[in-house]
Amino acid sequence: MSFKYYWAKFFWGAFFFVLVAWKGSVFPSLASVNPLVVAGFSTILFPFSVRLVEDFALKYTEKEFWVTGFFSETPAKTGLYAVFYLACYLFSIPLGMIFLFYKYGKAS
Repeated sequence: MSFKYYWAKFFWGAFFFVLVAWKGSVFPSLASVNPLVVAGFSTILFPFSVRLVEDFALKYTEKEFWVTGFFSETPAKTGLYAVFYLACYLFSIPLGMIFLFYKYGKAS
């Protein structure tokens, strides 16, 4: 994973972190530390989670599949991106850990 890719995806993870911290009932000064700590770990592992899902999808499909037909570049695909990134953020801790164990476990 390149540094540029990590920071591009980290931006979206940070965006979701701000949403968690900004939510009306969860202000950083009033919230317990647990939701913010979990959101922080999710933000750090989010790029790894996205990469794992992308690698898994491209292992069984071609890249052209994701830009044609139902997945063609239309305004409706923006909502699909939002759902994809939200799902990756929600599951970023387990998926990110799986990615790290998979990539660095193979190296050793």
